[in-house]
Amino acid sequence: MYCLLCDKETEKRNVVYKGKVHTMYKILHIILVCFIVFGCAGQGVQRDDAGLIPSGKYQTSGVYSADRCPADVKTGGGTAVTAEIASGETNNIAEEGDLVTIHYTARLENGTLLYTTLSDVADDPQTSKSEWYIRHEHFGAEQIVAGGENVLPGLGWGIIGTKKGEKTTVAIPPEYALGAYDQQSVLHIDRVKILPRIIAIPRNEFIESFSVEPVVDEEVYLVPYFTSRIIRVADNEVTLESAVIDDQVFNEEYGTTEIHGDGGHIIITLIPRIGAPFAVEDTRGRITGVDEHSFTVDFNHPLAGKTIIVDLEVISIIKASSVPESITWLGDHDRGLFLAKEKEKPVVLVLYSESCWWCEKMMVETLTDPRIRVLNGRFVWIRIDSSIHTDLYEFYGQLGYPMTVVLNPRGKVVSRIDGYRPAHEFRRELEGVMGQTP
Repeated sequence: MYCLLCDKETEKRNVVYKGKVHTMYKILHIILVCFIVFGCAGQGVQRDDAGLIPSGKYQTSGVYSADRCPADVKTGGGTAVTAEIASGETNNIAEEGDLVTIHYTARLENGTLLYTTLSDVADDPQTSKSEWYIRHEHFGAEQIVAGGENVLPGLGWGIIGTKKGEKTTVAIPPEYALGAYDQQSVLHIDRVKILPRIIAIPRNEFIESFSVEPVVDEEVYLVPYFTSRIIRVADNEVTLESAVIDDQVFNEEYGTTEIHGDGGHIIITLIPRIGAPFAVEDTRGRITGVDEHSFTVDFNHPLAGKTIIVDLEVISIIKASSVPESITWLGDHDRGLFLAKEKEKPVVLVLYSESCWWCEKMMVETLTDPRIRVLNGRFVWIRIDSSIHTDLYEFYGQLGYPMTVVLNPRGKVVSRIDGYRPAHEFRRELEGVMGQTP
């Protein structure tokens, strides 16, 4: 469903209108918003929520071990590992749910580097890096969940069956890495749109969309570049007129947008730039082609269709059964700081709101992840609803929800983590401050 964002300040009120768009109005909105980054849901477009290498539950086939894959992935080999599992010698063998600490290097099939935990590999002048290479912020072994969600999709399944001290290579095929290339995620969008200057909207749809009664002479932003004024309100209909007087030019990340009024119509022309990013709702793509009448946006992940080759070394394995079942939370701020000082432990303070969706996601997903639960004994854990305890909101300079504050045992703030973080990022943030919290 398309969303209108409207902001009009008057002497009487300052309101932001949000709402749904009715069927007739969608026609106007659909032909416009697809190239002005305003809220069009492209059919077949895949969301990329976590950047270049998003986490997710993917599966992979190992180079030689069938035991590193779920049952529906067929591979060959792995007899030695299978025999050990069958004999019951599993203490040092990675099983689903275990925490496995590894060093690894991920490359494309052409050998170009994508990611590595090893500084000597990253800094080697002979190492050819792909254009999607991500440099590790803090080089060192990473702890990942066997069979679970990790930085690199598919790697969690690829390590199942590995042993402590083992060095091996795992190939992650496209369907279990960043996905197969989907031609439906390539959109062709007209460069020129001609819109009627005056448009009528059913009154009930206007109220549903904007959550306010229509008022003559009130202005709303039907599109982000110019306002539209309500010129008539009837029992069943609201009529708006778009106010475009002079030609206007807007420079955007993706190119240039030109607005031109032509009698009863408004002409909107986009001059896109090849290679520029282009967003539709929360999905980002890249402009790959331009001609006289249209331009092309590819919403596939840059690595869609690519096999990823991972060289890895297993440093240690923590069995799932030895990880605490949950974090031990305190709900009293002052009591938590007292215990931290008494036990000489740093503090993880999570400031949240019950009405915050990202806070719930943080609580349900990130803070229940085994990579976080395993740190239960390393910190004193406090969580406070700072929308109720507003004194803490102000004291810690909170600007939004959630916010995590790491304090040393004496209550001094060491680090602030604003917003939601997936488990692997949150773990990395905590590791970064562990050495600063004596």
